[in-house]
Amino acid sequence: MHNIEWHLLTIGHLSRNKYWGESDSRAYHPVLATTVVIRDGDHVILTDPSEPYEKMKEKLKQFCNLTPEDVDIVYSTHYHGDHMVDADRYEHAVCYMAAESIIDLKLAAEKESRDKGSGALTEGAGDLFRPAPVQLTSGVRLYPLGGHTPGLTGLMFETRGKRILVAGDTIMGQEFFENMDGYWFNEDLDETRRSIRRASRDADIIIPGHGDVFLVPAHRPGEKRSAISWRRLNLSLGRGSTCLVQTQGKYLVVNPWGNPKALAELLYNRSGLRAEKVDYVLFTEHAKYSDGWEQIFFKAEFLIPEQQRQLLDQKARSLVGGTAGEIFGIRIWEGPLWNGISFNGPEGNILITGRLDDRVKRELMGGFDLLATDDGVYNC
Repeated sequence: MHNIEWHLLTIGHLSRNKYWGESDSRAYHPVLATTVVIRDGDHVILTDPSEPYEKMKEKLKQFCNLTPEDVDIVYSTHYHGDHMVDADRYEHAVCYMAAESIIDLKLAAEKESRDKGSGALTEGAGDLFRPAPVQLTSGVRLYPLGGHTPGLTGLMFETRGKRILVAGDTIMGQEFFENMDGYWFNEDLDETRRSIRRASRDADIIIPGHGDVFLVPAHRPGEKRSAISWRRLNLSLGRGSTCLVQTQGKYLVVNPWGNPKALAELLYNRSGLRAEKVDYVLFTEHAKYSDGWEQIFFKAEFLIPEQQRQLLDQKARSLVGGTAGEIFGIRIWEGPLWNGISFNGPEGNILITGRLDDRVKRELMGGFDLLATDDGVYNC
């Protein structure tokens, strides 16, 4: 049996998140769905395209070395517009939705027509989508997840011994999963909870509708939570991801790169945290310090590589050519073959890094419980 490959193109976020202390009555952030590419043999499936075609084109190249012409299936978990942006632009692809979601789409379009609404949820969908077969490809099947909408249907596949679920908006993100909760815009809470219970039994890894990938055992409803929490703010593009880590009552931004103002906006959209609330910013050799960061994180203490070396413990050791040292329980790894950060989180000993070649990945899997890389999340 061949392995199915999958790659995130976006880490989504919501317009509001009550678990960050935000009100359901107004929007705080732009909306972005989580988009993933699944490669099953000769098939390339683009699920829930959430950005305009040109941006998706760039990300297909950056993260998968693919072009839009390589995509032969566009799959939307449900009919809302943020999950099918420019779906008609993928000229070589067939656009699929579950038959139940197509019924939802038609009913919503009729209601919008009667109410003379803007059509924001259904505009442009028309007759574009075909009913998806239950077995979408040889290794990818439809997985009903009603709740957010009646016909919402995710995708389930197995690779490397793990069951991966592309969940759509019935599972918005890990906080909603942990609390068995639906979004403020949710059609059936009881059905949402039934779907979450079933997903918690059937899946090992969940790709939610508007958040980062997470491991089910570490976030199963009712389980005790770790004292340390973390989230990726971006995908690495070879530099390692920028992460927000909360530990010992402190907020740490680790490995910041790119435009400082853009990263501050991303921090707010991905966590609800304003830059002035950050306590420490940890730089690495791949995330260079500049004055621009002080203007954004103006209340934070900065730890640059020279300071890091002074603070490192005496147990720095080599692992596949890298060195390690510990700050606030976070180990910083830097070497010629890979770089990243590791810490003990909900999933065990976690390493967050960029793209790895297969040999390095195999070696690292022996030393960590979870690898979060550009190529996916691996439960070791």
